[in-house]
Amino acid sequence: MAETTTSPLWMELPDATVFVNDTHVYISAYQLRRLEDQLQRLEDLADHVSHLDKNMDQFFLLVNAAFIFFMQCGFAFVECGAVRSKNTTNILIQNMLDISVAGVAYWAIGFPLAHGDGNAFVGVKYWFSYDMPRHLFADWFFHFVFAATAASIVSGAVAERCEFVAYLVYSFLVTGLVNPIVTHWAWSEHGWLYQGISDSNGVNVSFQLVALGGFILLLGFLWVIGGAQASISQPGDGEAVATAMVNTVIGGSFGSFTSLVINKIGFLGNRQWSLLITLNGALTGMVSVCAGCNVYYPWAAAVVGAIGGVSFVCWSNLISKVFLVDDPLDATAVHLGGGMWGLLAAPILSRDTGIVFQWSTHSFYQLAWNIVGLLAIAGWTAVWSIFMFGGLKYMGILRVSREIESRGLDIPTHGEAAYPVEAYGHGWGERGDALKALAAKCCKNMKINSFSLVTGPEAYIDARSNCENPEVQKRMNSLDDLDDIYVPGGYSAENGGSVNLGYISNSSDPYRRNNTRIIDVDVDDGDTRL
Repeated sequence: MAETTTSPLWMELPDATVFVNDTHVYISAYQLRRLEDQLQRLEDLADHVSHLDKNMDQFFLLVNAAFIFFMQCGFAFVECGAVRSKNTTNILIQNMLDISVAGVAYWAIGFPLAHGDGNAFVGVKYWFSYDMPRHLFADWFFHFVFAATAASIVSGAVAERCEFVAYLVYSFLVTGLVNPIVTHWAWSEHGWLYQGISDSNGVNVSFQLVALGGFILLLGFLWVIGGAQASISQPGDGEAVATAMVNTVIGGSFGSFTSLVINKIGFLGNRQWSLLITLNGALTGMVSVCAGCNVYYPWAAAVVGAIGGVSFVCWSNLISKVFLVDDPLDATAVHLGGGMWGLLAAPILSRDTGIVFQWSTHSFYQLAWNIVGLLAIAGWTAVWSIFMFGGLKYMGILRVSREIESRGLDIPTHGEAAYPVEAYGHGWGERGDALKALAAKCCKNMKINSFSLVTGPEAYIDARSNCENPEVQKRMNSLDDLDDIYVPGGYSAENGGSVNLGYISNSSDPYRRNNTRIIDVDVDDGDTRL
């Protein structure tokens, strides 16, 4: 039986005539089929490239967000290093719950308010991620870590004194309501500030922890700045990210150097080469550059960062010496001072369009719009802060008692000591009580009739400043084992008197002066008691 053959489909297609440059061109059916195949492949390739671009952008967001997430480790180190050891567990659980509380709050109401479809004031879609497209999940994660960071900054400013319930309340409201609505104003394409505003976006101080945390935060800032571009697949994205990171490094460098020199000069400092001042100056410089990091020339970033360092020193002194507010981490000076200056600097020094480059109505309009945004954000935040913290204070759950503040939050609040109880000095352990009694006995034996007991960065007994007894110098070495208490000069309690609760004012170290708390001590026949 003869074998039948089937002709290829292209052989059954009719030939075609097309026009090219007004000239008849004959194309065979085979060529037409080949052309159609090529066109289909090009369409498939275009779809593949489009999906690849979207995946690259989402991966870019996720990687940057993961590094920003790691900044929580930096915040934890800095806060643990800047507060007394007896509050370490409290600080660590708060940093842990910054993520957990923000995860609940931002999933439920935060992201919908910030990026859901809505009006110029607020978003009203995607509650509990209902009906949210999967391609928005990367955006959700990126903005979630920003919201959690906002809560971490607040926790540092109220460290050692805030009731745990109060922390849970304000953390939820900051990440679920206060921050998201501001985000909607400035970052959502529906927001009323979006079109105009320029914004890409004492104690047992452990200097090792602070420094390690600081380096992590400095690294994290680079990912914050780079991730704010939100994509990496479009023309110019790589250049914008690189420009932003370079300017951030330059701004942070000049901020740290400026604040260090000012502190050393002594006009607004203690004439020391301070690690903590240098670190906070670098962070303030980076915060200052944020608003215009991708539109500055490098020299402009240097100017913004240097002024940011000056801003930090000024705000730090204003808050601690004028307003008499104890901010253990100087978080207000870093983020409020640096952020305000940065928002004003962007329309002044932006490349080609800033006021220094283009003295025009548009440039001044941009500055005016940024001022409006600054006032709106400050007003919104202030109103909610008064509502939150005022309400918590009214209910009596905002601040811990003096006794717990003095002894530390770890044991009474969490039942878990981050360090051996012996390290707690005048805290909750028996060893601490024994040290107090021993200190009183030693001071009495040396005929010192005045002393105070305080934890310090390098705790020790220093009786030379409040007694001229010649026996003091001879017997100082015998007190080396009392390394958990510190006796400052300038405070005294006569026999049977008491030392009132306050801060060390005679120390040249601003962090010891501002952050170290003095215990109420009664001196009576060698016995000390709170």
